[in-house]
Amino acid sequence: MKKLILFLLLTSCGAPYHIRRAIKKDPTIITEKVDTVRFTFNQVDTIERISNDTIYTDIIIRQVDTMFLTKYKFVESDDIKTRQQIRQEAKTERVEIRQEHKSNDWLIWIVVILCLIFGIFLIKK
Repeated sequence: MKKLILFLLLTSCGAPYHIRRAIKKDPTIITEKVDTVRFTFNQVDTIERISNDTIYTDIIIRQVDTMFLTKYKFVESDDIKTRQQIRQEAKTERVEIRQEHKSNDWLIWIVVILCLIFGIFLIKK
């Protein structure tokens, strides 16, 4: 039993395989857009020092730079199709192909019947 479990763990699918399958099903999952927003503001610090009978106040102005990165998935709403919509489109394509073949079938039957009639007239003469 232990050998079977070890065998299954060693031969199972890895993460790259699942990523490739997910990208194949929906290629839009790898499209990301990155926005960078930068805020700059000054921060004032005061430090008070006491030396003998005098109080010294040091004012320190620091410039703080903050950066925010926002990643989000960018998907066009027109490109998104549900599984049901894809199946419906495939079904309508199949129906259209069958209708085209059916429309050509009666033409073939007419040609065959005309050939038979022409063949019968040739045999009778």
